[in-house]
Amino acid sequence: SIDQKLMRHAIVNLVNNAFKYSSGKKSPEVVLTKTDNSIIFEVVDYGIGIPKHDHRKLFSAFFRSSNVATIPGSGLGLMVVDYVVKKHNGTVSFTSSENQGSIFKITIPFN
Repeated sequence: SIDQKLMRHAIVNLVNNAFKYSSGKKSPEVVLTKTDNSIIFEVVDYGIGIPKHDHRKLFSAFFRSSNVATIPGSGLGLMVVDYVVKKHNGTVSFTSSENQGSIFKITIPFN
């Protein structure tokens, strides 16, 4: 079973980030996939992307990527997403290239 309130918070955070960091670019996309044993939620954006040297710290509290200085934020959103997903025995992963965009993927297993 999924805590709908928590999971909604995590997903809304990823979608809001996709729009916030893609201003003036192609609109983000949301993809939902169900497999035999999991639900996969992906947020794809074509925004500023995340510099490779920032990838390892991305889910840390108060960490903000080095290329977001003019965009407001607290540095807590992705940490909360990670926490919520782990509470559901899931995983959160991402791929990103600076100036090309990012894909954030939440996978939640079920029986």
